[in-house]
Formats: sequence, C-alpha cells, structure tokens
Amino acid sequence: MADLLLLAGLVFFAYTAQAMTGFGSVVIALTLGALFFPMRAILPVLVALNLPLCLWIVYRQRSHIDRPLLFGKILPFMALGGVIGILLESRLEGPVLRQGFGLLILSFALYELWYLLLRPDRAPRQSARFVSSAWMLLAGLFHGIYASGGPALVQALGSQGLGRQVFRATLMAVWLLLNGLLLGWYVFDGRFAGPETRQFLLLLPTIPLALRAGDWLHWRISERLFRITLQLILALSALALLT
Repeated sequence: MADLLLLAGLVFFAYTAQAMTGFGSVVIALTLGALFFPMRAILPVLVALNLPLCLWIVYRQRSHIDRPLLFGKILPFMALGGVIGILLESRLEGPVLRQGFGLLILSFALYELWYLLLRPDRAPRQSARFVSSAWMLLAGLFHGIYASGGPALVQALGSQGLGRQVFRATLMAVWLLLNGLLLGWYVFDGRFAGPETRQFLLLLPTIPLALRAGDWLHWRISERLFRITLQLILALSALALLT
C-alpha cells in the first residue's frame, strides 16, 4: 500500500507537469520512480496512464494542433526512431537501462538549466532542417527505449516559433498516438497484463486531479520558474540513478 501511494504521488506530480507544459509525464515519473521501483516494471503502467490525459487535452485543444508539422515531419521521424528504440530496449539489461537513462536525463536537464539560468532572454534560433530532423529521430529512439522522447522533441521544436497552446496541443497529439502504439506492443509482449492492469486502474484517479492542477498552473504560473524547478529535480534524480 505504501508503494502504491508513493507511486500515486509521483504520477500526480509528473502528470500535472505534462498537463501544464505538454510533455514530461513519463520522463519525470520514470526518473523519480526508478529510485524506488524497477524501470521495466513501472514503464508500461506509466505509458497507459499517459493516454487518458493526452486524449482529454487533445480533444479539448484539437483546433490548436499543427497537423502539417505533426503528420508531415514529427511522426515519420519519431516512428522510425521508435522502432529502432524498441528493438534496442529488449536487449538492454537492468543496470544498463537505468544508468543510460540517468545519463540521458542529466544531460538534457543541465543543458536546459544552462539556458534558463544564464541566458533567459535568448531568442530561439532557426535550426537547419537536418538538425531538427535528427532531434526528432533521436526523440523516437529515446521514446522506444524509455517512452521519454519529450526532451529531445522539445529541442527539435524549440526553433519552430510555436505558440504555447499550439506547442502543448501538438505534443499531446504526438504522445497520444505513439504511446497508444507503445502500449499495444507492451500488451503483445506480455508486459502489460493482469497485475499492470490492476495497478493502472488503482492509479487512474490521479489523472483527473493532475489535469485540473496542470490546467490551472498552465494559465497562472510562470513557465520559466516551473521549468527551472523541474529541471533541478530531474538533474538530482538522474544523479541518484547514476550512483
């Protein structure tokens, strides 16, 4: 029971972050959750919990989705990377998966903190097309392995000049589609069965609470301050994964 309550708290915090910004639920929950639980055990449940959250926001914000960007660029590159990631993930051992994920998250967190703290007024630079595409391919790779392609995809979209609502709605549509496919793979692979289904149902009530909290924060809290706090938590958690 204590383990379930701990995981519920992590899920609420992580999914509030995604409801606010459009990304971060699985990467935050997995980074923090891996300090207490096996990554491969909680990942399918976290992916399943992500779907109702994304579905609700995509339905409400569907008019803000950038469909040409979503279907013409993001999904083709991320789908390719995701297939490669799934094939690699099944060959990685527990310690390798844990430390590799920790190194990945630490790198992204430090990179983001560098700019948030030292260059807060920087203007987004237009990346070359191949650079943006490479980031999307990497996002798909990371998503296939860790279901956590958000940091890399944010890097890919950083120079697109998307408005806040368009950015959030488009990202939610990405996760809805890719996580739906990923959950199907987990079911086929036997990683989302009876025990995982029960855990999913017990944790499901945290999602509407996270939706309400995230939507409230989306309009009232400085996103820069929130992201600084978030990246500090991720960096400290990633360091713990590496020890």
